[in-house]
Amino acid sequence: MSKSFMIKSHFFGRECFIDRELSNHDDLERNLKLLQWQFEKINFVSQIHSNQVLVIDSEKKIQPRQGLAKADAIVTNLKNLAIAVVTADCGAIILQDQKHEVVASVHAGWRGAKSGIIENSLQQMLNLGAKKENIS
Repeated sequence: MSKSFMIKSHFFGRECFIDRELSNHDDLERNLKLLQWQFEKINFVSQIHSNQVLVIDSEKKIQPRQGLAKADAIVTNLKNLAIAVVTADCGAIILQDQKHEVVASVHAGWRGAKSGIIENSLQQMLNLGAKKENIS
């Protein structure tokens, strides 16, 4: 494990407005900078209450601000990438394996949870080298 690997998480409330279309990257960036977070890019998904997971294991897979992938979780092993999901009455789950430097951000509503979003996210973490015993 590299000594510089650190996973940070934060749950924003009303101070960080992100609309349904996830188009307000600027507000999220501003709020993350107020927390003095260091990051190079931010990645969202277009959440659809599914079991679909976006895996970002290379810079090429980082999504543009428009035309986001349709999924309900993001799994990555890239450093300096902020990954985010938006929730209202659904749950936000953050999974991490610090030893193997893999993290997931999961949007888990009842439809996604019932159809396997959590299990699929865990499987994609394992595919990137995470180990079950290290995931918290």
